[in-house]
Amino acid sequence: MSAAAVERLPERGLGLALDILEQVARSDGGLSAAEIARHVRAARATVYRVVNALARDGYLMRPDDVSGFVLGPRARDLADAMDESRLRVLPRPLTEDV
Repeated sequence: MSAAAVERLPERGLGLALDILEQVARSDGGLSAAEIARHVRAARATVYRVVNALARDGYLMRPDDVSGFVLGPRARDLADAMDESRLRVLPRPLTEDV
């Protein structure tokens, strides 16, 4: 797991899942599970389990015309929910000093 995921969330599995989603979102095309494992610096078997769970739940998908995984409809639904009006009322991150 990448250091960023470990620092962000103490829950290892959740941190890894979010790290995987971020890597896929940043990619220009699809990423294979092996490529994702290299990017997030996690064991391939662990990444395969998490990627398959994310795909099963619709957060990732593997279209026929793309080599690897891309964001799925549930990830896009989350992004769509974050429109400009909601961004103005979000609290500051918990890490910011008050």
